[in-house]
Amino acid sequence: FAEYHVGIKTEKKEREIQDSLDSLLHAKQLPWQHYRGKEVRR
Repeated sequence: FAEYHVGIKTEKKEREIQDSLDSLLHAKQLPWQHYRGKEVRR
C-alpha cells in the first residue's frame, strides 16, 4: 500500500510540473495574458 501511495503522489507531482511547464510556455507565447491566465485557469 505504501508503494502504491507513493506512486500516486509522484504521478500527481509530475502532473503539477507539467502544468507549470505548460503555463510557462503559454506565458511566453502570450506575455500580456500571463497574469490573467493564472486566475482564469485555476
